[in-house]
Amino acid sequence: MIPRTTPQTLTVNPLKDPAANPSEYPASAPRVIPRTTPQALTVNPPKYPASLPRVQVANHIFNPTTGQLETIDTLLAGLNSNVWRQALSNELGRLAKGVDNRVQFTDTIEFIHRHEVPVGSKVTYANLICDYRPLKAEPNRARLTVGGDRLPYPQDAGSPAVTLIEAKLLINSTISDAANGARFLAADIKDFFISSPMEKPEYMRIHAKYFFDDICRQYDIRRQYDIRQKIASDGFVYIKIKKGLYGLRQAATLAYQHLVKNMKPFGYFPCPSTSGLWRHKDKKTKFCLCIDDFGVKYFTDNDKQHFLNALKTCYTISIDEEGKII
Repeated sequence: MIPRTTPQTLTVNPLKDPAANPSEYPASAPRVIPRTTPQALTVNPPKYPASLPRVQVANHIFNPTTGQLETIDTLLAGLNSNVWRQALSNELGRLAKGVDNRVQFTDTIEFIHRHEVPVGSKVTYANLICDYRPLKAEPNRARLTVGGDRLPYPQDAGSPAVTLIEAKLLINSTISDAANGARFLAADIKDFFISSPMEKPEYMRIHAKYFFDDICRQYDIRRQYDIRQKIASDGFVYIKIKKGLYGLRQAATLAYQHLVKNMKPFGYFPCPSTSGLWRHKDKKTKFCLCIDDFGVKYFTDNDKQHFLNALKTCYTISIDEEGKII
């Protein structure tokens, strides 16, 4: 919050104050009442953890003193630099092959030498997005995204997603069939986008200053990353993207195609002529998909477990049995 400055006294007439010397003003002269200076504004201290002297607004972090949007560089240079250094290393380890056994890794990216980039392949930039999510297990979050605008992708990158009408129809039909045993739950796929393999890899680079000792030292020993040996002459580490990653144009459609492939053996398929409704070939189970969130209508516990087991076969999921949170 930026403290409000005290405004100057407003001058509305160049004449002197009549109260100080009334003889200089005729009775008909307009009287001017100076504006009083307001009392100093008392600002209550912000209500967020003392360990995080930042204000989180609309999925961004703003500095409470300057009011300016924080970046990864300002956070790394700020009071809680150690917190954000670990958050950044966790993200790189999560996308690669881990870091100090702190995170579950996905093997989405691979750190490579510059000469390993195929001739003719475009190399894009990386964006580091920071956020504060108090309800998450890791509230200080740094996310690596790809500058997808620099990478060509001539195919249609659109991905079917449920419409508001379709979601309402599914929920309303669950309520209507409640007397017949219909129930509703919600589920969320963890790392939905970064779990989708790509036939053709993409490439990006990230500056070496974002690789700290915890990720460099450990994997120099294990010979998995060799970050220090992979820093190019331009000061960047080059990265091979092997799975869908946030920012890629094709990430959403790859995730959708991967889901269709994974759910088909269990009898689930998209409903024709809809955007995001799915059903089972034999069971009465139906669900809608919005990005990586599922709303599921089912009738029996066996049907519920059948659906959840199908997801768990290929994904890590979170479940809201009452369909209220996710």
